[in-house]
Amino acid sequence: MTLISTVALNVWLLTIIPKGFFPEQDTGRLNANLVADQSISFQLLSKKLTQILALIQQDPAVDDVVGYSGSGGGGAAAQINTGRMFVSLKPRGQRDGVDRVIRD
Repeated sequence: MTLISTVALNVWLLTIIPKGFFPEQDTGRLNANLVADQSISFQLLSKKLTQILALIQQDPAVDDVVGYSGSGGGGAAAQINTGRMFVSLKPRGQRDGVDRVIRD
């Protein structure tokens, strides 16, 4: 009887628990990375990052977006072909879910 109860409980849990590789969680924030060709200059990457930030800011679900280009402390660790963006979304009542915002 214990075995049957355990199997039944596991089957029931498998049917009600959300499935997917990543857990779905809407914190209202998104992080993104930009990686350009190795031969890009820092000035050109900064210009492209500014264009991308302006495009993202136009989304009606976005409250604010900031970003920076280049990373590392200089020397061999410096990477001038990368950028990072941080997006703050509007409150949940004023927008769709984060999955839909990313998809659209």
